[in-house]
Amino acid sequence: MSKTTKATLWILGVFLVLSLAVYFAGCGDDSGADATVEPKACTAAGAKCEGGICRDVTGGKFECIADCSGLGTDCTQTDGTTKGTCYLLDKGINGCLPTGQTDIGGSCETSSACVAGAVCTGTEGAYECYKLCDTANPCTAPATCDPVEALGVSVCTAATT
Repeated sequence: MSKTTKATLWILGVFLVLSLAVYFAGCGDDSGADATVEPKACTAAGAKCEGGICRDVTGGKFECIADCSGLGTDCTQTDGTTKGTCYLLDKGINGCLPTGQTDIGGSCETSSACVAGAVCTGTEGAYECYKLCDTANPCTAPATCDPVEALGVSVCTAATT
């Protein structure tokens, strides 16, 4: 084998080793800050997508939201590692989203704005976060567990006289 061939093979070997090192080490800063989860794009609301179901998040912008069960429980988002809360996206459709910060009784536009274990519902112009309830998670008296037919769930509502 000639010296030129040996040198070329050596250079290719070094290049391969460096390439693999960069590949496995990854790129980006090592500040330790958590990365923002970028939801996977998809094209049609309600369609299955990698890791979940496609949802229209803002007037024509679609994102793949991880399926989940157990409304209000912890779940894992479509990146496979980021924790979230299982929210009701539509009647019979749940999705794992970042946990909201609006307390029960606070104003909301979507259920994902509410704290874990709550859903956004109400009458037009007066939506607020209500605690989800069922036989395993009853309401505290005097509130009662009443069905919200449009969502297919039950929530704690103030007792009426």
